Amino acid sequence: ERFAFQTQTYCLLARYRQQVELAQPDLFSLSGTVSDYVFARDQLFARVTLRPDELHLYQRIHQLLDQRLPQPDLVVYVTAARDVLRARLRALVPSADRVIKQSVVGRLADEMDEHFFTYDQAPLLILDTSAVGVPLGAPEASAQLDAAVETVRRTRGGAHCVRLAAR
Repeated sequence: ERFAFQTQTYCLLARYRQQVELAQPDLFSLSGTVSDYVFARDQLFARVTLRPDELHLYQRIHQLLDQRLPQPDLVVYVTAARDVLRARLRALVPSADRVIKQSVVGRLADEMDEHFFTYDQAPLLILDTSAVGVPLGAPEASAQLDAAVETVRRTRGGAHCVRLAAR
């Protein structure tokens, strides 16, 4: 908690640098980029971790940087029920190594839901993975991952919500 502002600001600037680099592709690179985050995500973490005075300063910095970045062509929000998220976090990361406390997961998920369920800056695909039982990257979820990828490929505009089924 003591270093929350410094940590959030460092992450914000690192994400900004990555986004600037992505916005200036190499002349010979393939077009298109897939990223596992949107720039706004850092701000959602900040809302959960920073004190009000720190959050105000952070938001001013975020707003200045955000204006300079291109918007994505498609945003995919992968989510699950809170109990599923907590169970996945416990299974993936030993308790001694967890950076995010279990109590914060629900608050962060609420912030992300609020942001993405009202998101209107680019086409949006919400993938509810609650029924899958394991993260999409796990080997036993290969059929659901294939279905998710196909859904992403078909999504062109608007807002869509898809619940992936267990197999």
